Amino acid sequence: MKARINVNSIKDKAMSSKKIENKADSIVAKKTEDASRFFIKEFDAHPVTKEIEGGQDASNSSGTLGGKGNLFSFIGFNMGDQPVKNLRSFIQSEFNFKRIKKEKKVILYKINYPTLDKIKSITPMPWENGRSWVEGVEKGISGLSQYIYKKFIAASRSGSAVQNKNLSNGKIFKPKKYMSEIIKKFKENFKWRLN
Repeated sequence: MKARINVNSIKDKAMSSKKIENKADSIVAKKTEDASRFFIKEFDAHPVTKEIEGGQDASNSSGTLGGKGNLFSFIGFNMGDQPVKNLRSFIQSEFNFKRIKKEKKVILYKINYPTLDKIKSITPMPWENGRSWVEGVEKGISGLSQYIYKKFIAASRSGSAVQNKNLSNGKIFKPKKYMSEIIKKFKENFKWRLN
């Protein structure tokens, strides 16, 4: 006795199963979590993150200021500010996924992650409206020649530096790739995993 099996029909029924949908959601959720973990690991390991998180007493391990002072006080954060903690929370909140299309044999998802534009929008300079400190680290921040690093108790926002308005702007801040570098690494590392 011969029998015919309609394989396409079986596939169609399988794809319409709630169990298959739930399994697919579970796989994508895991991949999204892995992606977030990778991103945060790169973020936490970056010299700029470490230096700013070190606060007003940190060394200039990023090399942006020629080894003198630190980014926390140079950017002008206030004592007690936690710019890295705030940015880390934002990054984690940006990772999510959404099922956008379901066809007979394919389920499509959109995985969201933090973009550079969004990061810039939530990292304003403490003293300069319309500019992001993340962008400043990457493209340059003026005022190095006016920056004097020294322990101050109440003379400055950060508690460890003041601006000297009598000096000319001759020295140069050395920009450093930061979030753009992390996002690039993330995309390269997870391109194959998200397919």
